Amino acid sequence: MRTVSPDRVPTDVREATERSRRLSLRYFNLFRLLLAGLFVVAGREFGLGNEAPLVFNVISIGYLAAVLALGFPDAQRRFGVDRVIALQAIIDILALSVIMWASGGYRSGMPVLMMVILAGAGLVAEGRMVLFFASIATLAVLVENAWRLAVGGHSVDFLQVGIFCTGFFGIALVARLLALRAQ
Repeated sequence: MRTVSPDRVPTDVREATERSRRLSLRYFNLFRLLLAGLFVVAGREFGLGNEAPLVFNVISIGYLAAVLALGFPDAQRRFGVDRVIALQAIIDILALSVIMWASGGYRSGMPVLMMVILAGAGLVAEGRMVLFFASIATLAVLVENAWRLAVGGHSVDFLQVGIFCTGFFGIALVARLLALRAQ
């Protein structure tokens, strides 16, 4: 398969690709807004934050504020689309990691939400940044699990956590390849 350099791609094709990317980013931001709002409104009813309710409440409200601040087109114009996507993905992963810690570890379901975030980021991000996001998610889940073992002596299952972490990279790669194919 022959690749075409970005300089040779017609302007209308580049504009259509960028328009499609912005539309995908808008839907991704809508998902993030619904998720953050759900954490604030009904997170405790879902059993999230049982181990540290104050931390859960603070991080949920902070996550909602970050989603609102970075979700508007003004943030994209000010910082650039690629920087906003990177910042959003990092904030998502870190917020979900803290919520995971406050909710009892990987069994809270947060790694699955991280996979969804990585898939969405893989569709809208440029280049190899998706692998960077997957590595941050991997480190966050492994550090949380190791912390839980070191501090509390809680039973942890590094095999399941390792499977989740492998899944992070698999989903990130597949999402990126699908985005390239769609372009």
